[in-house]
Amino acid sequence: MIPIGRGQRELIIGDRQTGKTAVATDTILNQQGQNVICVYVAIGQKASSVAQVVTTFQERGAMEYTIVVAETADSPATLQYLAPYTGAALAEYFILFFAKLPEAYAFLNPIVDIMPVIPLFFFLLAFVWQAAVSFR
Repeated sequence: MIPIGRGQRELIIGDRQTGKTAVATDTILNQQGQNVICVYVAIGQKASSVAQVVTTFQERGAMEYTIVVAETADSPATLQYLAPYTGAALAEYFILFFAKLPEAYAFLNPIVDIMPVIPLFFFLLAFVWQAAVSFR
């Protein structure tokens, strides 16, 4: 097994009942106090299983730094197909805005002497994020 470290992406795949969810939840729970944001994407799981994971995150305080994207087994196939892309887009949003973009702006501003324009996609993603937070 490859260790999951800060800033890494990890795809956990395997057969049924092999502990994939346990590995992911333990990893997320152990990130508390590390100033990171975790994205947990559940695809095709039972709604009760996803609810149990979210309850665990809430009880242990992990929802403060975790985003859960879930399309359960009874969701349409198209939504299940889009779930990993949604999770990746959210993760990229946080990577770009909180890590890479400020460094790039600090470097480019003195050179171009203007405020760089943030692509519209990121503003739309921010609105989607705010909508998701407001429905909590």
